[in-house]
Amino acid sequence: KLKKVFKMEDSITVALMAGFISYIGLVITKEQKISDFRQEWINSIRNDVADLMKELHHFYMAYLVAQKESQSNIEFLKNNLLITNQIQFLVHKIKLRLNPDDSDGIIKLLDEIMNIITSPTELKDDENFDKLTEKLNTKAHELFKSEWERVKRGEKWFRWSKWFLFLGSVYLIGYSIVGLS
Repeated sequence: KLKKVFKMEDSITVALMAGFISYIGLVITKEQKISDFRQEWINSIRNDVADLMKELHHFYMAYLVAQKESQSNIEFLKNNLLITNQIQFLVHKIKLRLNPDDSDGIIKLLDEIMNIITSPTELKDDENFDKLTEKLNTKAHELFKSEWERVKRGEKWFRWSKWFLFLGSVYLIGYSIVGLS
């Protein structure tokens, strides 16, 4: 009878260990998929920000040329509707990809940029435009860095699961060793 009890306990221990190993595999697979999606998101938003910066530069250079030709701001905006619409499209695309709570001021900067490029009175302040685009560039880099750090660390659930599984494995191994002696 005593041997049967140990065998049953051994079977339970092995089953628990197999369950833990399966759970580890599940958590790792899920974490990898989340990391893949997050990296894809980072790449997509990076491309959108780069496209936006290109269009803003194009817009700004066209504005400087219009100023040299003594074109009014209203006339300039009428003549550059396509680029303004492209900038608006990219701004909306970026804003939709960001969480308003985690965007670290990027959404506000995008709104300020939109205000400048659609308002004839705001276009006059060249320095303001340069400061905002530089701020956007800096904030975007900060966002990419923090998201990359999150990908490297893993999600909170994954980090908690690793510790739980580690402690559970130590417990089961210790239990198995004590049970075998």
